[in-house]
Amino acid sequence: MCGHMRDQEDDPTFTRLMLVRGNGSWGLFGDFQDIAYGLTVGLSKVVTGRIDLYALGRDGVLCIRLAPSDPVNIQVPVKDRAGYLEGICLASDGVYVCGSQREIQRYANGQWSMEDEGLFVPRTSGAAGPTLFALVETVPGTLLTVGSSGFAARRVNGGNWETLDVPTNMDLYCVMADAEGGAWIGGAGGTLLHLSPDASHWKDFSNPEISVQTFDSMAMYQGHVYVTAMNQLLSLSNDGKLTAVEGPFLKDSEFHAVSASDDCLWVTGDEHVYRYGPEGWEHLLCPDNAP
Repeated sequence: MCGHMRDQEDDPTFTRLMLVRGNGSWGLFGDFQDIAYGLTVGLSKVVTGRIDLYALGRDGVLCIRLAPSDPVNIQVPVKDRAGYLEGICLASDGVYVCGSQREIQRYANGQWSMEDEGLFVPRTSGAAGPTLFALVETVPGTLLTVGSSGFAARRVNGGNWETLDVPTNMDLYCVMADAEGGAWIGGAGGTLLHLSPDASHWKDFSNPEISVQTFDSMAMYQGHVYVTAMNQLLSLSNDGKLTAVEGPFLKDSEFHAVSASDDCLWVTGDEHVYRYGPEGWEHLLCPDNAP
């Protein structure tokens, strides 16, 4: 998990990376000297049972920690230095990052390559242009990226990016592969969409009666889609209906990140961390926030 110091309020200068173990104990992973906008992990190919960690800073630093080595900070050669990097994806052929002006870059074998031909929009004035907020590899070799104003594009086996006809103009903030090669996409105004594996068909699962908040994180847990919705955690039932998850959530809790790990579901968004597993819901508090 990653977070910022409360005493820095809305102007953080670094990100603290923490580990939470299966028994609920905490460990300090380290401090990252950028503001992390993306965090992902993969199983180590060197040490069985350990993970490799990748943290993306909005100002252009990629932190890579390959077990059992120490973390290494790598500068992303961003083209749009006035904007932010927003999303990270660990794909079969490298680590992809995306951000403002629809920039996409890939890091593999110690080298960066630009992967946004046909997408990147050079900044022509001081005003911010279009942004890519997230990307995912739906199946090996197929990438899907989403962004502002209902933008989505797909690329297969390193070919040209294909801009998709998305049934919304809302900003799209998160994307998650499904088990068949399609994808789930969430965004502003309670937008929840599903894209078929061949990218030919969309289904809209949005429900303004349940939420019109921003959906900014998604996870698949025990066959169900879970999505963060500011002050709610929502789940999609088998009949395609969104429902609010009932839990021992403390008053004024916010939800902006949800993830599944082994047999547990994790959700957080402020100083509160909730974990759901075989024994039900637990509330975990980072030692930095302990009284």
